Parts: sequence; C-alpha cells; structure tokens
Amino acid sequence: MTREGDDAVAALRVNAAFYAAFADGDLAAMDELWAKQAAVLCTHPGDHTLQGRLAVMESWREIFEDGPPAIHYSDDNAVLIRGVAFVSCIERIADNRLAATNILVWEEGSWRFVHHHAGALAESAADPSGTPTSTALH
Repeated sequence: MTREGDDAVAALRVNAAFYAAFADGDLAAMDELWAKQAAVLCTHPGDHTLQGRLAVMESWREIFEDGPPAIHYSDDNAVLIRGVAFVSCIERIADNRLAATNILVWEEGSWRFVHHHAGALAESAADPSGTPTSTALH
C-alpha cells in the first residue's frame, strides 16, 4: 500500500473513532479528535456553521447532555489532497439519512478534525429491483 493509501486508511480510522465517540456521547474522546491548533468549523443538520474550537466543543457538550442520538454511519470514503483528508459518509439517525463530510488535517502526529458538516439527503425512491435511486437533479 502506498503512503497515501496508508494515510487514507488512518483517516478512515479516525472517522470511525469520531462516530464511536458520537454514539457513546464521549465528550473527552470527541475533544481529542478535533484540532487544537488549526481553525475548526462544524455545521450540524439544520443549524448555522459554528466557528472556533470553543463553539464546536460546546455544541458537542449540548448534544451529549440529553444522551447522544443512536447514530450509525456507512459508505465512508477518504480522499487525500495535499495533506488534507476529505472523508464522506452517510449518517443514519433514527429514520433520517444524512450526507456527512469530514475534513481532517495532520496535527500532533494524528489526523484531527477541522470540519464536520452533515445535512439531510433527498428522499429516494426504489426501482423495481429494490435498489435506491436518487431524486437529485445532478
């Protein structure tokens, strides 16, 4: 495997740790996953974009306060461009499917989150074979 391939696998492992911390409501683990030196942004579904580590971590504290939602993720893919890892995946919370993009940078010997954005996916219909088909226009 190439160095870039190794880095992509490592970024996917950090992405998995993010969703484990999210599912467990583990604020300390979530805190470790976010960059401490680089600027950070976070857009939770239906909300405005939060800027800065303090605002982002406060948002996670608030989410975990009443118990974390039952979240599952799938279809994760990583692309590396000039030392930045872009990870896309599908989040499932209850009956909601969300598209998520997570951006990570190399900091303090590990991939760290600098951006998380999740938003609702368009409803999809199934073709006769049961395979979902997108209703997106492009």
